[in-house]
Amino acid sequence: MKNREIVELKSQDEAIEYYEDFFEVQEDYLQAWWQPHQFVKLKDVLDAMKIAPGSRIFDFGCGVGDVTGRLAALVPGCPVTGSDISEKAVRQAAARHPGLRFVTRDEALRETELYDVVFSHHVFEHVFDLDESFLEITAKLKPGGKILIVVPCGNPGSLEHTLTATQPGGIDPNQGNRFIHDAVGHLRRLRTEDLAALAGRHGFQVADAFYADQYWGSVEWIARDGGRPFDLWFVPEKAVTPAAAEEVTRIRRELQPWFRTYGPFGKLKYKLAQRRKSPADWIKILAGICALPISYPANLMLWSRIRQEWRDRKTDPAGAEMWIVMERQPAN
Repeated sequence: MKNREIVELKSQDEAIEYYEDFFEVQEDYLQAWWQPHQFVKLKDVLDAMKIAPGSRIFDFGCGVGDVTGRLAALVPGCPVTGSDISEKAVRQAAARHPGLRFVTRDEALRETELYDVVFSHHVFEHVFDLDESFLEITAKLKPGGKILIVVPCGNPGSLEHTLTATQPGGIDPNQGNRFIHDAVGHLRRLRTEDLAALAGRHGFQVADAFYADQYWGSVEWIARDGGRPFDLWFVPEKAVTPAAAEEVTRIRRELQPWFRTYGPFGKLKYKLAQRRKSPADWIKILAGICALPISYPANLMLWSRIRQEWRDRKTDPAGAEMWIVMERQPAN
């Protein structure tokens, strides 16, 4: 099985050029992916951080501002500033959320204003240089401030990790343990220990850690596309061992009902969220509407299980997504 093309960003200038082109065509990036249970997770973590009223918050890597807007809604009275490496993304974010402040990376680097919280949502798997990016966000932080970094998680134990490990080259140690199905712009798949080491190198420590998608969250994204990930990446015939092939076959059989029931609803939501729709998209939307009597109840059931998983297992590191809170190490 050949891994999908990985974007090789050899410099910050290449990164800027890549994401300028990316946001030219990916204006719906994260919009369809942001499900209601993501909103629940964000609220729970912000509550655990005990953010004081009036705190200033900096969203590092805000993209087109979809998550920034949700963040601001959860912390009323706290000014939120979003920043991104892409000027196109910043312009789109400002147009979508005129009540919020957005600046380019260059503008943020020039500013001397400090923040109580720096938030970074699904950015550090993309950045060209981990240490440089971490120094950028720590430079924006007040002495007693906190950092919240959310990234795909490479810890073992999740359904996603289990499936990926069955395939040859499924987890690439030469590319930061990147998973074979990770998006093209993902340069790595971080683990808790990787973020802890990153923080430690710069005088910070992990103050709290939360994890999601140990099982049901992974089921949602696999089933959303009707099980297509199995056809593309999780293939029994190409598994590394006979036991691995049996595991993939077993999991596929276990998830098959979700492909057939939740799958049409997941596709419908994704297509409806797209700002630009082709005639083929409208045909798929019509098919999804016809399937609603079956797919919508399946959606309610699956999302209920995802929320329950978060409540029961949010400290279990065997997740496919992690929410890491950092603070400065105490002075000796």
